[in-house]
Amino acid sequence: SLRIVEAAVRPPSASEVLIGVRAIGLNYADVFVCQGVYDAANKALAADPERESFCPGLEFSGVVLQAGDACSAVRAGDRVYGFARFGAYRTAVVVAEKHVRKLPDAWSFSEGAALVAQGCTAWHGLVQLGRAQKGERALIHSAAGGVGSAALSICKSLGLEATAVVGSESKVKYLEERFPDWPGLSILVRGKGPAVVERSNIPVSEPARCRQWRTSSRW
Repeated sequence: SLRIVEAAVRPPSASEVLIGVRAIGLNYADVFVCQGVYDAANKALAADPERESFCPGLEFSGVVLQAGDACSAVRAGDRVYGFARFGAYRTAVVVAEKHVRKLPDAWSFSEGAALVAQGCTAWHGLVQLGRAQKGERALIHSAAGGVGSAALSICKSLGLEATAVVGSESKVKYLEERFPDWPGLSILVRGKGPAVVERSNIPVSEPARCRQWRTSSRW
């Protein structure tokens, strides 16, 4: 469960920044922490017997309150978004400068806080592990979720085609509205048989050109 506590905020080191948090992201990992089933959080608590609680939160956005002497990419007053190894559910957080980026002027704090965990997960799977290349087709499961929709955005920007698998007709509509001008996107509804294809430009019986990003293996 969650409870609010007051805690001192340490000053940033030379390579760190102090952020006044304006928005946070909510991910499954944070829910698992609150349920006591996230292994990394349990290990951290076990390693420090005097520690009574664990602060969740992987991603955040806010305003730089103080930057360390060695910091050059951001300065006090900058709007930023970033990543924390948990601990972002605070009104102020200290992280390494390399873990934050300036928030684009057109982005809200909420948009910035929702990007990092899901976007980096999708990028890691598609590009760093999968080595996705222009002209290929990727098979994206749970494509209307956070990681799935981020993966589709990456596919489109890199010039890939994609087959998106979703669980309901409402999610088909969501993807059609989000990617209205992408002829390389095909949408399949899970659980309705191989003949059910929405907005498809390839035969369902053509799996050879698809790559599935469940593991680091290249299919």
